[in-house]
Amino acid sequence: GKGKYIPSLLTSGHKFEGIWHTGILAFGKEYWYGGGVFQSTPAQTPFGEPLRIVRLGKTLRSQKELMRYISDELQCQYTYATYDVFTNNCNCFS
Repeated sequence: GKGKYIPSLLTSGHKFEGIWHTGILAFGKEYWYGGGVFQSTPAQTPFGEPLRIVRLGKTLRSQKELMRYISDELQCQYTYATYDVFTNNCNCFS
């Protein structure tokens, strides 16, 4: 990935093979974090087609329960102001 071209000076000395975006697919929608919590048609995020899909299993929760959890819990934690490329990013959300 393009992450290997980022100077290590900008990443506190860390070297990366790539900078990958992740999201969660549930109830026919993709949920992801990028400065806010978003819901999109799968593979239609600004990050393009997924390179890999990892199946995590099924949920026993309803879509209504998921939406309530996102609005009551996650939207407060995953905001534009709390985004950090290393400590609070889409991979932490997923």
